[in-house]
Amino acid sequence: MKDEEFQVRVGLFDLLPAPDRRRIEVRRECVEHSLAAQEELAAAAGHEPWGLRVLRFNIERHRLELAWLDELEAAPPEPASRESL
Repeated sequence: MKDEEFQVRVGLFDLLPAPDRRRIEVRRECVEHSLAAQEELAAAAGHEPWGLRVLRFNIERHRLELAWLDELEAAPPEPASRESL
């Protein structure tokens, strides 16, 4: 699932059925896989400063997304309010 597609789904959580909301687990697996790959590349990057900067950026981004997914999973469902849209 693309980043933008997942973010739109999260933005519409209140409108989605529970099974679709639980797909966070699928996103987590994708992010964890990508993080592991980026960490492997960083370990093998040696002294390539620009490549290592990109890898470190991606690693940090993946770690932040995993923390965000933790928050989403822990958050109680909020009642939908059409007036706040």
